Amino acid sequence: MKKLFILLSLISMFACTSKEPVNKSTISGTVSNKSADFLLLSYGRDIDTIAVNEDGTFSFTRELDKAGSFYLRSERDYASIYLAPGYNLIVNFDAKDFTNSLLFEGDLALENKYNQMVNALSRKLQNNARALYLADAETYRLGIDSIRIAKEDLLDEFVTENPDICTIFVENEKLNYEFTYYSSLSNYEPAHKYYAKVEEVDLPDDWYSFEEEIAINDPKYIDVPVALRVVGGIINKKIESEGGPSGDDAWGTPELMGAQFDWILANFENQGLIDHFLNSYLVQVVDFAGPAGIEEYIDIFYEKTTIQKNIDSMKEKVVEWAPIMPGNEAPAFTLPDIDGNMVSLSDFTGQYVYIDFWATWCGPCKIEIPVLEKMEMNYKNKNIKIISISVDKDKQAWADMITKDQPQWLQLHDSINMNDDYLVKYIPSFVLIDRDGKILNARAPRPSSGEVLENLINSLEGI
Repeated sequence: MKKLFILLSLISMFACTSKEPVNKSTISGTVSNKSADFLLLSYGRDIDTIAVNEDGTFSFTRELDKAGSFYLRSERDYASIYLAPGYNLIVNFDAKDFTNSLLFEGDLALENKYNQMVNALSRKLQNNARALYLADAETYRLGIDSIRIAKEDLLDEFVTENPDICTIFVENEKLNYEFTYYSSLSNYEPAHKYYAKVEEVDLPDDWYSFEEEIAINDPKYIDVPVALRVVGGIINKKIESEGGPSGDDAWGTPELMGAQFDWILANFENQGLIDHFLNSYLVQVVDFAGPAGIEEYIDIFYEKTTIQKNIDSMKEKVVEWAPIMPGNEAPAFTLPDIDGNMVSLSDFTGQYVYIDFWATWCGPCKIEIPVLEKMEMNYKNKNIKIISISVDKDKQAWADMITKDQPQWLQLHDSINMNDDYLVKYIPSFVLIDRDGKILNARAPRPSSGEVLENLINSLEGI
């Protein structure tokens, strides 16, 4: 009996993750009343296009390393769906009533039915998020605790009615609710400052006590994104408490990444977590600022990670950045100004060029605008041209803001995604180009860096 119990336990434990020894999952189904010929399946920045046939049927197979939540998009509607390696999902819906008509069949029908129910509950419970952020700390804590309890109760009830649901899925959902609660506690302080317009927040002494109770080496966190985010926050706090880089200015810097690498390798035991965090931190910096100056950490990454796909991806990124490394010709562009006049980078040969990639909807971009205005005044008689290039998809929003604010430095609009040539994945991003049209720094210091940027510009020959 004991052996039989153990065998049944193992079967339950591995349900939903190893039905067959493959790393693929197929999503298929039928769209009624379709008006588009494709669907989008997204996971983070990865987006797959799924062709929809004339009769509304579709089928798409995706490689998966692990189970996770994806977004299935149909025209303007979307739904969160759960996929797992070796398991297939059938999704049927009416394009005219996407959310209410979703029907799930196949291996993962139960998991996705529950997903649909808990997402509906989340929308209902989180309508008063702003009011919660405005409340005092204890009221807020009671509010997010009630949300957690409601979701846990829904899960318990669903499992009771559907005992065949995947055990690992259920355990991950429980971890998700636990760590979402922790994440909400962490979010309260900055959110309350913003909404209540206060400088300080009165928090109970035990507010962050959960950080000391979390076993950061638990491999179960690998399949729970919010758990990884919470652990990442704890890592940064540990680094700060040990005198390392901290604050918003440290984000995306080689200095913080180096401290994160050192901390991970000194304190983590689980290789899966080591792989995740080393890749996450390195990709963040390379995507933001490129590989220049961090070759040492790229080599450490190649040595310490065990996921070949991540190594191959990083090598591709290094190759991708090669054309805009210092000394290379800056990608040419010709873009319209606010009056429709076409302006080219070559128009400024003989001058240094400082480019600001931004958008009207970007809060951090707007913070830089007053400093850019001061830069324009300080350097108007110097040999440097300041250019702001908007990446707004809504050109009218850009035109309205420029017409209203009347900035005194050159404003262009990128309607052709020219910014892709400069690998702009985060905004604001700043580029410094020399008098011969060559890259000096593809991720130059931002205006608000103060003396850092001033010293760089003032050191330029012939400025």
